[in-house]
Amino acid sequence: MTTSRYSKTAMALHWGLALALLFQIGLGWQFETLERGPNMFALYQLHKSVGIAILVLSLARLALRIARPRPQPMADTAWSRLIASIVHGGFYLVLIGGPLTGWLLVSSAKVKVPTLLFGYLPLPHLPVGPSTHALAETLHAQLAWLAIVLLLLHVAGALRHQFFKDEDLLQRMLPLKLERKSTAAIATVTVVAGLGVAYASGTTLSLADAKPAAQSIAPSPAPEIASTARAQPEAEETPEEVKEPEAAEPVKN
Repeated sequence: MTTSRYSKTAMALHWGLALALLFQIGLGWQFETLERGPNMFALYQLHKSVGIAILVLSLARLALRIARPRPQPMADTAWSRLIASIVHGGFYLVLIGGPLTGWLLVSSAKVKVPTLLFGYLPLPHLPVGPSTHALAETLHAQLAWLAIVLLLLHVAGALRHQFFKDEDLLQRMLPLKLERKSTAAIATVTVVAGLGVAYASGTTLSLADAKPAAQSIAPSPAPEIASTARAQPEAEETPEEVKEPEAAEPVKN
């Protein structure tokens, strides 16, 4: 059994993951120039929280892809279909591997700073030692760059099908009817703008005024330890001056 459109659940997961991924990339870029302090700690906690949410949603999306029928692939050349398959497989590698390598980063840091997902749910550390930290950091960074490449390829392919081959590709992933080219163009601009806002939010978000959740998970001060990673904190001091463990480059967890 096949269908001409994705299910509403698949649509929600697709766009939710796209927005979250772009937000993570933007947040990762912000970490490059962010000064240490409560704002950095809060943003790292948010970065880890969103990363684990991406992991859970990606596993749900993969399960849905296996269990539910999908639309037939668009008619295209064998090379184009091969590239599309590689891009889709690459996205699952990024969406699952990115959070896992970020989790490894946090778990293998010299100083174990606890993580509270969205300020409430404790995330346990994985049973790994510091020897895995360098590898996890490298993989996490490379997956971030891979995500950027895949996003560009995916958007280019979608625009090609929609406007250069006159195929209603966008219609299959939107709950609205796109009966005219002008409507499809407006929908495309709206989608691109929304994705841009998600990325921009990550690059500019500040949580400097937020009360750190570390007040409940780090009651006693710890000595400051110099970071071994570029511009990445590795120890926490007090709830007001708490520092985050070694972290990743963009899209990280």
